[in-house]
Amino acid sequence: MDLHVDRLSLRLAGVSEADARRLARLVVEYVASANATGAALDIDRVRVSVRPQPGESLDSMAQRIAEEMIYAVARSS
Repeated sequence: MDLHVDRLSLRLAGVSEADARRLARLVVEYVASANATGAALDIDRVRVSVRPQPGESLDSMAQRIAEEMIYAVARSS
C-alpha cells in the first residue's frame, strides 16, 4: 500500500506544542515503516479516534494512532 499524507491534524488537550509536534512526527514514522500491503487507493480523508491511556508515552500513542490510520485505509478498499 502506498500512503501519501498531505496533512496530519491532531486534536490534543493538555499537550505542549513541542510534544504535539513530536507526536505527529512519530505517527508519520510509524506509518512510513508499516509493512502494509494492498492496492493503491485515492482517499480524501481518514478520521480516527484514539483516546490516550493514563500515563501513556507519546511513542505508544503515536503507534496506536498509526495503526488505526492504516486499519482505516485498509477498510476503505
